[in-house]
Amino acid sequence: MGNADEIQTPKGLFASREVGAHLSYFIANYKGGRNESFMYGVDEETTWFDYDLTSAYTTGMSDLPLPDYYRASLIDPVELNDWKPKDFLNGYLIVHTNFKFPPTTKYPSIPCYVDKTTTVYPLTGNGYLTGPEYLLAYTQGCEFDIKSAFYIHPKVKKTWNKTEEKFDETNIKPFQAIFNDIQEKRRRYKKGTVENALYKEMGNSIYGNVVRGMSNKKSFDSLTGKMFRVTATELSNPILAS
Repeated sequence: MGNADEIQTPKGLFASREVGAHLSYFIANYKGGRNESFMYGVDEETTWFDYDLTSAYTTGMSDLPLPDYYRASLIDPVELNDWKPKDFLNGYLIVHTNFKFPPTTKYPSIPCYVDKTTTVYPLTGNGYLTGPEYLLAYTQGCEFDIKSAFYIHPKVKKTWNKTEEKFDETNIKPFQAIFNDIQEKRRRYKKGTVENALYKEMGNSIYGNVVRGMSNKKSFDSLTGKMFRVTATELSNPILAS
């Protein structure tokens, strides 16, 4: 799914069906990482807290379900009014919408591009939001004028529950086993050691391969002495990346 130029062809769109036709929604949503801080002078009166998700990339990706590409379709935005919070966190929802936060919102949560490399978080705008982003903005009192909504169900495996005599469904999580293994091995070594950093890099590199090829970045090839466009890998996937 990472080779968008191959997907956006007659044969590619035929093979990928509805997902291929809406892949650009997920690509448009992807913003990459943003990390910044500002300081002026010395503040000895305020207590500051820095909240961080432990092993952010691997923790987040380990919970990603496998998209069920054959169970994907446009949905009526009105349906979202009946969704529960957990529904927005399950599967892959992407909405194209105008939005408007209350004027008193201190930290609007929807990033928008103002040029090719700069994003801001405005009170009003237009953007592509995933399910968790929509849910967060909604809890902040944001109002939406949804243009379209597209949803991909998570792929599930069914196991027979003898006690209740029914099938239980659980999401298939393709990254969970490998990240559990990497984190278990990383915990064997203290922070600051080469071994600990090595396993951290292994986990982050998997995320790097999932987003690889999406941003038209170029890299230097020391063998040829030329710049080349970084292309997708077998793991590259805009749906997971977003």
